[in-house]
Amino acid sequence: MALPRTGTGTFNSPDSGAILWGGYPNTTDYYELDIHDYKSTSTPSIFIHMQAIHANGIGTSIINESNGMTEIYGLNHNYMHCKIFKASSNSYQYFRSYANSGTLTITKYDYLNKIISGTFSCKVKNSTNPLDEIEITQGRFDIKWHTVFTKVIP
Repeated sequence: MALPRTGTGTFNSPDSGAILWGGYPNTTDYYELDIHDYKSTSTPSIFIHMQAIHANGIGTSIINESNGMTEIYGLNHNYMHCKIFKASSNSYQYFRSYANSGTLTITKYDYLNKIISGTFSCKVKNSTNPLDEIEITQGRFDIKWHTVFTKVIP
């Protein structure tokens, strides 16, 4: 199956809430993709911080540790964190990427047409129980960032 690279607004999740925004102080310093599954009653989420995509362009880079923060409070490299409801504890659990825990591949970056597409895979550890780990595989996104705020993803 060919992956879309046209800014169709897809993400490999049954999600209806996607946000992509640029960095500070320069909007091309980093991009952040914040995905929430509002169709689920537990509303899990995945957050991906993509550092220096404008400078580096197409290619594969490592996903490293997350401090659980976003924007200027996050770290200056690629990272990921997730919020998952675990029935076993009847609570939300926060999972964070760690050093060399995955890869982010940018397959298309078109600044003029505002398109960013790529794939990712990563392991994330529970913030309160590092023995609890989740592996995310075959993740993908295809975003046109000036229309993503109004796009409903089926």
